[in-house]
Amino acid sequence: MRRCLIAAAACLIAQAAAAQNFTTDSDTSQVRAVPVAQPSPPYPGGVDRSGAEGWVRLHFVVSGDGRAVDPIVVDSFGGPAFEQSALETLAEWRFEPPADGDEIGNNVVDMRFEIRVGRNLATSNFMRRYRRIVTHLHNEETAAAREQADQTAQLGGWNLYEATMLNLMLGRVEAQEGDLNGKLEYYRRALGVGDRAALRGEDRRDVIKRIFEAEFATGQYGSALATAKMLSAQPNSEADMATLAENLATIEAALAGSDDLVVSGALANACDCDAGEPLWHYRPARSSFQVRNTVGELTRYEARCNAQRSGGPVEAGQTVPLPADGAHCRVFLFGTAGTTFELVEPGEPRPDEETSARRAVAVR
Repeated sequence: MRRCLIAAAACLIAQAAAAQNFTTDSDTSQVRAVPVAQPSPPYPGGVDRSGAEGWVRLHFVVSGDGRAVDPIVVDSFGGPAFEQSALETLAEWRFEPPADGDEIGNNVVDMRFEIRVGRNLATSNFMRRYRRIVTHLHNEETAAAREQADQTAQLGGWNLYEATMLNLMLGRVEAQEGDLNGKLEYYRRALGVGDRAALRGEDRRDVIKRIFEAEFATGQYGSALATAKMLSAQPNSEADMATLAENLATIEAALAGSDDLVVSGALANACDCDAGEPLWHYRPARSSFQVRNTVGELTRYEARCNAQRSGGPVEAGQTVPLPADGAHCRVFLFGTAGTTFELVEPGEPRPDEETSARRAVAVR
């Protein structure tokens, strides 16, 4: 097993086993959880090994005694068997207990299930389907492109290289349908699924840049700032960063201003597993939030931050405080699937000035 730090708060573990290889990427928050034991996830039994591969993104908390607890499936590809394997593996992980005995609340891990690491090839079956979708999009036959893309996704059994291509294509279909939030979801998944061999150099920078643009357009400023930081860390990204300068200045001005930041959301079940719970998650940019205009039922919230977490019932008009640097938190809302709402990050009111609301839609 080999461990290497890939960022101030990131850890990569790779372990090869006979005839199968898995790579686990662990990206923790500003307060770093130091790993002690991180077994690699086993390829789930009962899954057809003819080519099916999987990817699972989990959010979890490091408890005061160093265990990984309260995992949430944020996104995945491949099906419930991969999710279950990831959850069972995470339960075996151990970290150095936090020095102060508190929890480390904001931790994200990507687990990859690969039959053969580095198999960056697409099958002829996949490429035939892929070319049909490209042709439909080129001819602006959006309905036909959607049908082909959905059939390909439902068929399943794809390797992670194919999954990267498929999610990028699904993002293009969503964009042609005018659904910016759907495009953002698929591009985020493609970036998570695609390793540096599947998405390299200019292609990788282009995907990250498109994610930033969608986050900016939907008012997800906390996420947009994190994405810009990711882009700046890519080799040869200077020209790309220059194109973001104006939008970044707009974000900084908005965060420093008195206007509320308002983002619309909807609950959905991100997990294919039996224990899945409808949820919505958001990276805040300020140090408090409110929830309003709820249609449906929100049962509770949880705010997971650097060295703490809080939670409770969602109450109308309630202002939930976050640490001063709310950008290092992740807010989760839970309830009934399909519930819609607005999450508000209040601005600082100015004397004798009526605060207006800046609205954006960010349905996940």
